[in-house]
Amino acid sequence: MAKSLWPGTKTVILAAVCICRLAGQGVLASTIGGTPGAYLRSPAGADAYARGGARTADPDYFAAWWNPAKLAVLKEKKLTLGGGIRSLGRTDGLAGWEFRIPPRAALGLALLYRGDPFLKNLRDADEDHLEDGDYTTFTVKIGLAYRVSRKLAVGLSIGTYYQRLPTSYELRNGELIYSSTTGIGGLDLAMRYEPFDKWVFAAALKGIIAGMDWEITGHSELNAHVKDRFVPTLTFASEYHGKLVDKPFIWSCDLVTYLMDGAWSKLDHPEVVLNNGFEWRGWKTFWIRAGLRDIAINGELLKKRDDFLRRNGFAVTTGFGLDLSNQVDGLVLNWAFATDKVWAGVETQLDAVLSF
Repeated sequence: MAKSLWPGTKTVILAAVCICRLAGQGVLASTIGGTPGAYLRSPAGADAYARGGARTADPDYFAAWWNPAKLAVLKEKKLTLGGGIRSLGRTDGLAGWEFRIPPRAALGLALLYRGDPFLKNLRDADEDHLEDGDYTTFTVKIGLAYRVSRKLAVGLSIGTYYQRLPTSYELRNGELIYSSTTGIGGLDLAMRYEPFDKWVFAAALKGIIAGMDWEITGHSELNAHVKDRFVPTLTFASEYHGKLVDKPFIWSCDLVTYLMDGAWSKLDHPEVVLNNGFEWRGWKTFWIRAGLRDIAINGELLKKRDDFLRRNGFAVTTGFGLDLSNQVDGLVLNWAFATDKVWAGVETQLDAVLSF
């Protein structure tokens, strides 16, 4: 067994070393705000949220979002509904539908709403209060998968993105003026490889050619055209199924890299983020989950160790899964609770998954 694992272990170590060499001083490429597509980076779904956002290797549901290749190995149809409240008044809502197309193909649909319906305390240039606003995004991903062999599956997701937000105000009466845009054609490519019964590996390249073209409206002198190209991510992931106190224990890990910008030019300071989580099924129908999310791996870890944690925050996550099959056949309830990355507030998500 040790000999069979060794080649794979060497590959993982070599990849990690190369990635860390590429990661210079942190530049916030991985943060929730500040760069195109940043609103998509927080985990989607209560299971993933509770496990520190480490669900790329083997997601139990919402696979069209996390890893479309997993669709090809699903044994049942899955219907998902859920939502959540994140820090600073932001909200989430999601829905998913997944099914196989025998003998080797599968299809999935993932819908995600993210926004701030109560955007308050807006002010104009003279610090006078403006009316309350709102920020809205809708993302739809259609996932396709094919099972190449018993161990290997590949998949892709095609995305559509919509955003609406206040961009200026009317001078005479202080009314907000909104701009909105839609982007079509974002592409995710993924693979899932299961060399052993207890170990799954995966890789996913997300946000290829994803972006939006904004027409910012307002006063004639403020009108502008903005090309908003998302920063793509390359994720290496693994998941291990073992035992803890003779009960099923699952450990998952995502290594998310930010190497290129939306125009495929190398970032000045590439960045790497580590997400880790686990699930312990100590009871037949109740599963405990926890994790750490957004652990930065960059040059500051070595060069500015005294200041590293202040400049590079991380999130602590927890939650549970509850099997309600005794009440409704195939129904599982998932709940998550977490800090945000900068510890400015707490966040929670709840969803239900029906398998049939």
